[in-house]
Amino acid sequence: MTINSISFGRQIPLIKCHIKDKEQNKFVPATFYELDCSDEQDIETIQDMPGRWGFRNSILCTMRDIMELPESQRKYKNYSFYILKKDDGQIVGLSEVSKEGKDKVLQYIESSNRDKYKYIGQTMLASIADIAKQEKCERVYIPNALKEAYDFYVKCGFKPCGEQTLSLPSRKAKKLKKIAEANTSAPIINLMG
Repeated sequence: MTINSISFGRQIPLIKCHIKDKEQNKFVPATFYELDCSDEQDIETIQDMPGRWGFRNSILCTMRDIMELPESQRKYKNYSFYILKKDDGQIVGLSEVSKEGKDKVLQYIESSNRDKYKYIGQTMLASIADIAKQEKCERVYIPNALKEAYDFYVKCGFKPCGEQTLSLPSRKAKKLKKIAEANTSAPIINLMG
């Protein structure tokens, strides 16, 4: 008996890192996961996250659109969905990234509990840039950056390349990773190689 395709709906651990718990004034371990978008479990993961998430519904729409495709066509959609989860299971970050040509395009990124945790966004951006570099992408591109996040992206090393548009060449991913590691006093460890 041959089994051609089995989908187990997984959260794939990609990167180990730390974020700062501001209330306890200490760094806590977290893992950056990719959701493989293979079954309803991935949608439930995003749907059931506690807290207010501004982009949750947009990300869920994209995931549902992909899941409606036949499984053989899903891989050609070139979307990745990531979560940053503390070791206690709490999801503190969420992002959607697409691949367009040789670019990784950051569609959405957000964090929860910004009052309680620090360096979530920077750690996620460093992780996305590290993955882009590993996949031999030329840059991470942010179209239509929100005004309130624009300065944050620039601080992380992204350069303006149009109105409200920024990019980070993959060769600069290492610098962003070093900044995030220095801020969190811990290495960012890519588990994929």
